[in-house]
Amino acid sequence: MDVIEMTIAPESSITVAHGNLVDGNTSLGCMTEWTGATRIASGANIDFSAYGGGIRNLQDATPGNGGTVSWATRPLRLYGAVFSGQFVNSAGGELIKGSLDTLLLNGDSSGFTGTTTVAGGELIVGDTNNSNARLGGTISILSGATLGGYGSVGETTVLAGGVLSPGNSIGTLTVDGSLQLASGSTFGVEIAGNGSSDRVNVRSMATISGGTVAVTAMALKLVIKTARTISSCTLIRVLAERLILLRRDRPFLT
Repeated sequence: MDVIEMTIAPESSITVAHGNLVDGNTSLGCMTEWTGATRIASGANIDFSAYGGGIRNLQDATPGNGGTVSWATRPLRLYGAVFSGQFVNSAGGELIKGSLDTLLLNGDSSGFTGTTTVAGGELIVGDTNNSNARLGGTISILSGATLGGYGSVGETTVLAGGVLSPGNSIGTLTVDGSLQLASGSTFGVEIAGNGSSDRVNVRSMATISGGTVAVTAMALKLVIKTARTISSCTLIRVLAERLILLRRDRPFLT
C-alpha cells in the first residue's frame, strides 16, 4: 500500500500487514502524534527515505513477527518500543533513540551501516530470549542514556554520563568492533551470589579512558570470584588502573 496523505486519531493504531507505507510527503514524516502502536508485519516496510521522521511505540504485528523500517540520509527518531524487525539503511543515515523510556530491539539489523545515537533512556539489544539480536553500524551513548542487552552491537562509544550495562540482569553483550569508555562514563555490572556477573565481549580494541564501575549485588550473600567483565582481543588499558573502582549501592560489599 502506498499512502500519500493520512490522518490518524490520537489514540488509534496503525498496522502495516503487507506492502509498503511510503513517506511521500511531510504528513508521514513524524509518526509520533498519537499514543497508539505502529505495527509492522514481516514482509512489510515503512519507508522514510524522503523526509526522515520518527515513530512512537513501534511494535511487531504479532510478537516476533516484525517487518522493516527504511530511511535514507535524514535522521530517524525512535522512542519506547519492542521490535523484532529490521532497520535498513545503507546511505549512512542516523538512528536516534530519544525520550526516557526503553527501546528493545530483538531483530537482526546487522546490515545497518549508519550511526545510532542513544540520547536518552535505554537501548536494549536482545532480551534473554533473543541473544541473536544484532545492531550494526556505530553507536554513541550520550549522558543520561544506557546501552544494554544480550545481543551484539557495532563499534560503541560511551561518552561522559553514559552507561554501558550488559544484559538486562546478568548477561553478556558483544561488541563487534571497538569499545571506548570515555572519562566520566559508567560500566554497570551486576554480580550474582554464585559469582556470575555481567560481561562485555569486545571483538576488537577496548579503550578505557576512565570512569566508574557501578556494582550491583543480586544477593545478600556474595561469593567473590576472579573474573573478567570486559574481554577484548586487544585491551590497551588495564581496567583496574583506569576506572574508579567501585561505586557501591550495597553496604555489604567490601
